[in-house]
Amino acid sequence: MNARAKELGALSTYFVNPNGLPDASHKCSVYDMALFARHAMRNFPEFREIVKMTSYSLPVTKEYEKLYFSQFPDATEATRYLSSTTNHLINPSRTDYYYEYATGIKTGYTDSAANCIVAGAEKDGVELIVVIFGASGWKNLRSDCVNLFEYGFSRLRSETLATAGSVVDTIEIKNGATDANKLTLIVENTLKATFSSTDLIEAFTPSVVINSDLKAPIKSGDIVGTITYDVYNSTYSSNLLAGNTIDEKVTIIEVTANVVWNLLKIVLWFVAIVFGLFIALVFVRAYIITKKQRERSHKRAIYNSRFR
Repeated sequence: MNARAKELGALSTYFVNPNGLPDASHKCSVYDMALFARHAMRNFPEFREIVKMTSYSLPVTKEYEKLYFSQFPDATEATRYLSSTTNHLINPSRTDYYYEYATGIKTGYTDSAANCIVAGAEKDGVELIVVIFGASGWKNLRSDCVNLFEYGFSRLRSETLATAGSVVDTIEIKNGATDANKLTLIVENTLKATFSSTDLIEAFTPSVVINSDLKAPIKSGDIVGTITYDVYNSTYSSNLLAGNTIDEKVTIIEVTANVVWNLLKIVLWFVAIVFGLFIALVFVRAYIITKKQRERSHKRAIYNSRFR
């Protein structure tokens, strides 16, 4: 865990146990916890779904139903709730604490740590993470979270850097067909990033890299390069696709060679046919001669048998 924390960029984390319960040597900062949460929210769709659930129940089995009614004989239906969330920000039934833009993530409490939360929220395409340690009660925890979220949303905005299917550039393929050697470069995936409300998007220019071995023939949809934006130490990248098909240029030598080869094939076919016909005629003639010889021999044998 400690090695993985360092890989993710943690600066002040040292885990003594996997559950986070108090230990004199156990430590973690709000910054490091935000890094861990960001990594999980970005890279694991299942995690995003789990942390926004307000409750979860398991299917009721026959064995569980027997056990349930033995403990609650007056119940009309067996229920099997595994857990209900302690994150009131995402629970609409907790009207005093609910925050409409909240997306998770995890609460925690011990006597020594007090109320803690790693909270996520999304508004107008901007996603934020707030981490609070040591709050006194849910009222203060909710107030601090919402104030920090609203502060961030008021100063940040989501912008599209590149749209899927948009044309980045048109380049010339040197060995492409003479009358059609222009290749359009198409963005494969839409790229979005979060900017300060004062940022000018035009100030962030992309780096376009074309495959070094790119040459015709090229099919529409082939990956031909990449486009990359660097925004505040974060990288946003997409493949570039061929927007059209480029056939390979055919030279005069190649055309001549093809013509000669085609003529040669015709001649070879003609020779083969003539040779085949000649062989067939030879066999036919041999058959006719052999047949006549047999007929003569047969007649002689009949003649000799009569007059001897």
